[in-house]
Amino acid sequence: MAVGRISGPLLKANLERNGVDLDFRNRAVDTPLLFFDVSTSKLGVKVDAPATELHVSQDVVNTTAGPTFSVNSEENAPRGITFNNDGTKMFIVGTSGDDVNEYTVSTGFDLSSTVAFVDSYAVTQCPNPTAVKFNTDGTKMFVTGVGNNNVHEYALTTGFDVSSASFTQTLVTTVDNDNFGLDFSTDGSKMYITGNQNDKIYEYNLSSAFDISTATFNQDLYVNAYDDEPFGIEWSTDGYRLFIVGTRGNGVDEYKLTSAWNISTATHVGYYHIGGNPSGIHISPDGTKMFIVGNQTDQVKEFNLSVSYRVATPAGGGDATLQTVGLLVPGTNTLANYTLNGNTIQVSTGNILFNAAEAIRASTIETDNIRITDNTISTFNSNATFDITPNGTGIVEAYSDMKVFGNLDTPQTVTMGGNITIGDDGSDTIDFNTEFTSDLTPDVTDVSNLGSPANHWNNIKTFRLNASKLDIPNLKIETNYITTQISNSNLDLFGNASGNVLLEDLTFANDTISSTTDIEISRDTTVDTTAAMKIPTGTTAQRTSANSGIRFNTDTTNFEGYYNGNTIFGGVYSDNALTNVVAHPTNDTIGFTVNNVSVGTVSSTGIAVHGLQVDDINIDGSIISTSTDTDLILAPAGTGSSKAVKIDNISIGETVGSQQIKSDNNIIEFAVSGYGANKFPGSYAVTIPAGDTASRPVSPQLGDTRWNTESSLLETYNGSNYISAAGSGGVVTRAEYDDILLQFTILLG
Repeated sequence: MAVGRISGPLLKANLERNGVDLDFRNRAVDTPLLFFDVSTSKLGVKVDAPATELHVSQDVVNTTAGPTFSVNSEENAPRGITFNNDGTKMFIVGTSGDDVNEYTVSTGFDLSSTVAFVDSYAVTQCPNPTAVKFNTDGTKMFVTGVGNNNVHEYALTTGFDVSSASFTQTLVTTVDNDNFGLDFSTDGSKMYITGNQNDKIYEYNLSSAFDISTATFNQDLYVNAYDDEPFGIEWSTDGYRLFIVGTRGNGVDEYKLTSAWNISTATHVGYYHIGGNPSGIHISPDGTKMFIVGNQTDQVKEFNLSVSYRVATPAGGGDATLQTVGLLVPGTNTLANYTLNGNTIQVSTGNILFNAAEAIRASTIETDNIRITDNTISTFNSNATFDITPNGTGIVEAYSDMKVFGNLDTPQTVTMGGNITIGDDGSDTIDFNTEFTSDLTPDVTDVSNLGSPANHWNNIKTFRLNASKLDIPNLKIETNYITTQISNSNLDLFGNASGNVLLEDLTFANDTISSTTDIEISRDTTVDTTAAMKIPTGTTAQRTSANSGIRFNTDTTNFEGYYNGNTIFGGVYSDNALTNVVAHPTNDTIGFTVNNVSVGTVSSTGIAVHGLQVDDINIDGSIISTSTDTDLILAPAGTGSSKAVKIDNISIGETVGSQQIKSDNNIIEFAVSGYGANKFPGSYAVTIPAGDTASRPVSPQLGDTRWNTESSLLETYNGSNYISAAGSGGVVTRAEYDDILLQFTILLG
């Protein structure tokens, strides 16, 4: 058999010029062994011995139905479905109950395990709900429904527990009047709504994660070509796959995106028929379980996905991938500049480029010293350094929590945002082994937490610490205050060893406060003690000229103060100690001494003085007199109808229109000595008591004289009877008549 050869460059030139396919066939079975498809730029290889094949084909996607679960007891028109993160809780909404129903699933994402109804929460703000979703930790719940354009948000005090839900806010959307489906991006920065009125998927940007109050409309995706009754919506966790379930097509439409979460890059890649009027969809985080709910059977249907997040085999080979069904290269073979040698792929120049629409999957990927297997990246070079180095000015970013179980060495600049926790165990130690050349200055709005009462730093040593507040277990420093945080405890300041506590010019040493200058207390001071407060003492010669100075004079044995050249205390002071005011605690009196002569005392009974002069009045012994040639006037104060000067039981005062002298015991006695007389001067009259006979005193006194208004006579009591002293001329009494008649009888014989 003759064998012809053609060089590679010549073959390439001929193919490019003519645009024809090149085909090497196995004549026995008429099948191509090696072919070049110019129109599609594909290379095919078939090797019969051994019976292995290298070819271009589609992924084999196998979606199979699993168990079902009826929710008819709680909702007979179910529309929306979702799960918690681990699949142990399932949530259903529908248009008959207008509530969110919560179920427990004993094995996550497995309807064949025990599924039990737990509780329900009425979403009164959203009649006819069709979709329910949660944020990452389940502390926020979002509900939307048919017949309105609102998304309602609820807060849950316990994650994924609808019994703890309470309404918080509502977002009114304006792009569609029938919100059927609802979903969020994994990080909560985007929200997607299925609009049944316009058959579109609407994308919103959220400036704050899972905060619908910050939502702004971004763009939409028209899905009418594949289903004009779109309902539920679900995303893959990476944002490259989108699934829409609809009632018109009775199935799931699958879309792939070239840019994560950007619906403008979405293309339809397949369809999977469900039946039963499906309206709600949820896919497990690993993409291997799909759950569909619809109102025709009132059931939740579980489906198994053979390829993660792949529901349908792509139409038209759109997702074709390169597969090997056992490729055996016994020797060294070269394709262009690629060499296949055993289990090794080598390239003579340049890099080996793997270009895949989704991912290149391998259980383990190894370089010379780096191994990537499962979720671990490690180096197997003994004691080697593991380096992650970005290109140029790029940075290394980690979008989740990180744990470093060994030493962390950061010789270059370190910038940290958010909360920083250093040390999570009481045995952790933190050492700073280098000099700091700049200040540690946090943002004024941040809190720098250097520990807690249960887990805190033992000692903090720094040249200078600038902070608005410093909290340690027993002490708080805030603004210009240092406060102990132990209830009812003292704040102790101690100098080191023999050192003292210095506050500017003040020295605190043991129980002594001293200063090189005067110690001034600018406000009232209280000394609370049962002992004594010691003040400065000294002789008269040791006095200072400081104003407001208080001291004890050991020469005069008196307390004294100094102000503007005067030595005073309490307003009374004598340098020779002969004039003073003394309080006597033994007899409860205050004594006044002037020039060593006692002039008076004050006690509980009154004021006792040897003499008292007030203006022109002198009080000396038992005599009250005037110091000038004037009358002594005793005048009561007041303007009432009755006022008087009262001496013992005698009141001297006035009534309305007159003056009177009266006694509390009804007897007023004017007593004179010797041959004196009681004289009533004046040229008018003296008014004496007047009344009828019946109003005479019950117990009259000798000499009582009164005017009897009944007899019109002046009568006097003689000790036994009232006798007439004077009266009207022609009127005599019966007694007087009898007496006159007797006298006349005697005279006449």
